[in-house]
Amino acid sequence: MRTAKNPKLRTLACWAAGALLLALPAQAWAKGIPEAPAAEQTPAASPDTGAAVEAAAASARRTAVLEALGSTDLATFLDAMEADRLLLSEVRKDLPEQRSDADVYLERLKELAGRSDPARLVPRVNRLIEQAPIYYAWLEKNIPDQTASNSEFVVGGARGFIVAFQEFQNTLLLTVINRLEIAAHALQEAAGG
Repeated sequence: MRTAKNPKLRTLACWAAGALLLALPAQAWAKGIPEAPAAEQTPAASPDTGAAVEAAAASARRTAVLEALGSTDLATFLDAMEADRLLLSEVRKDLPEQRSDADVYLERLKELAGRSDPARLVPRVNRLIEQAPIYYAWLEKNIPDQTASNSEFVVGGARGFIVAFQEFQNTLLLTVINRLEIAAHALQEAAGG
């Protein structure tokens, strides 16, 4: 069975993460993201005035991004986006045909789901793990008649694994859409819009 492929989502996720990184100056990454100054100060007229104004603007952009993200931990947000990207990559693959390969695949999904959105995605992966033995037992059966095989797929419960996988994919896509919306909002705030 082939899973749905959508390279546009991966491209968009990578673009949003890259754009978010570009919104913050390199010095912020080297030193950590500093808090905004407690009070705005008007710099005195000097050769350093341009640099002071630029630093204040960069600090304001960083603060706007963090406020728009709803978190003061940008690294956590970026880690979740990376997990989203990896999850999208994983669900594009064919489902493993062997039970041992499926166990590894599902554990990988669970680990990434825990990094991405534990509250929404991990329960969906747990459902997949619960349904996997039924599905793989059906795959291993040697049912020569296609009608009997289809009947066993539905009646025997193997269909539940496919339904659970589709539900996981849909929840993952919603999670990515929400995270991209947050990133777009943060970029808009940082740009002053």
